[in-house]
Order: sequence, then structure tokens, then C-alpha cells
Amino acid sequence: MTLMQFCNTCLILQGFYEIDKGSFSEPSVINIEPFIYSQKVSEFITTLYHCNFIQEFDWTSWHDECEKYQKDPHLIGDINLETIIKLLTTHVRADRFVSGHLVSVIDDGHLLKILQRLAEIRRGLSP
Repeated sequence: MTLMQFCNTCLILQGFYEIDKGSFSEPSVINIEPFIYSQKVSEFITTLYHCNFIQEFDWTSWHDECEKYQKDPHLIGDINLETIIKLLTTHVRADRFVSGHLVSVIDDGHLLKILQRLAEIRRGLSP
């Protein structure tokens, strides 16, 4: 996949975000997990994997760096594609261990800011 194709995916990913926040998850009644993600969120996660936005790296040791961007959203305006991939990977992988983590980064707008930055990077590339 070329960098252009990779960044074009951001347009698809942003489309997933345009859902009512209430439809991202449902409290689980029977399941051990407290969240069962809606079909749109499941599709979003699948798209991240399919388009290689989720990559192998030691995300657990990068978690403090990730929190820095959550605490100060203005920092996201200057991040590069590598950092976007690390943020997305960290959030998706963290959700495996802390159910509902992804809901929190969706609800607080952090995920949207990441996708908006990805769109900015895409606009900066030649067609």
C-alpha cells in the first residue's frame, strides 16, 4: 500500500466517526465484558487492521507517551504518521485489556482529533 492509499483510508475512518455517540457501545447484560461494540465500531477496528494502522511495536512501553497526547490534545496538531499509527495501535490494543478504553477515547474526542490530523497529512500529499 502506498502512502497515498494509506492516507486515503483516513477519509473512510472519519466516516466511521460520524455516528451518534450513543451507538458506539451497549452495556453488556450477559457477557463478562462490560462493553459490546456496535457494528460500526467493529468495522472501524477491522478497517484499522486491514489498512495496517495497527502495527507491531511495544505499545505497552509507549503508553505514557500516548497519555501525553490525551492530556494535551493540542500536541496532536503536530504529530506525524508514525505517531498516529502508534496512538491508534495503543488505543486498540489497550481496549483488549481495559474494556471500554476505546469508548472513552471516542467519547472524549481524542480519536476524532487523531483522525483529523491524519486527514491534514493526507491533504498535504500530492494527488
